[in-house]
Amino acid sequence: MSADDGGFIAVWDIEDGKLMSKFGNSHGPKNKITAGCFDSTQRRLITAGSDGTCKMWNFSNGQCLTELFSSENPKRIDTEITELVCVFDPDDAETQLKMSYIISVGWDKKIHVWADEKEEEVTSTKILPQGGQEGHKDDIMSAVYCLKNTMIYTGGHDGSIIAWNFETGYSKYKLHDNDKSCTSKDYIKDGKSVDQLLIMDVRDKLLSMSADQYLRFWSLNELTGGK
Repeated sequence: MSADDGGFIAVWDIEDGKLMSKFGNSHGPKNKITAGCFDSTQRRLITAGSDGTCKMWNFSNGQCLTELFSSENPKRIDTEITELVCVFDPDDAETQLKMSYIISVGWDKKIHVWADEKEEEVTSTKILPQGGQEGHKDDIMSAVYCLKNTMIYTGGHDGSIIAWNFETGYSKYKLHDNDKSCTSKDYIKDGKSVDQLLIMDVRDKLLSMSADQYLRFWSLNELTGGK
């Protein structure tokens, strides 16, 4: 699957590279697609538009199956979404069919979580931070979910990386506190945005990729997020 700034979604045959289907105007005529992911069954596609809308599709025929709304706004998140993540256990077939979750992050500095209820309209079940907690002070650019410790890791435009407990919704620790170069203005001249996060299950590591052109490997075995 590929998507572009014109709002077009294309489905390709991975074996021969041929275009199988294509549909456009997915988020309105003037809105680009900013993020996308597949659901737990790999049968549906979730996309986000630059206007803050979030939709789920049957990508074979272009039918919109579900729209995801924020509990703070009845229409949309109302700010650009930078990352979408589907949360599920790939080894538990029963869980995949019954329940999974969708996470979005973006310019509103918040984490939106939806339960995949397979309805035409779904409202977010929780929005983080909550309970007066302090979260990101700048745009959130990336996110990843760790199945082993049930944590959400989010990366900010200012170089910050925060670990959140998925069940409770509370932030557990800040990884950038263990490496001051992540947010240091003296160390980074051109940029420090955490543009991508990746879980390395085999080595129990979190990999962060930043605009300062550094790769940082974080130990998931350390509760304080040690580098």
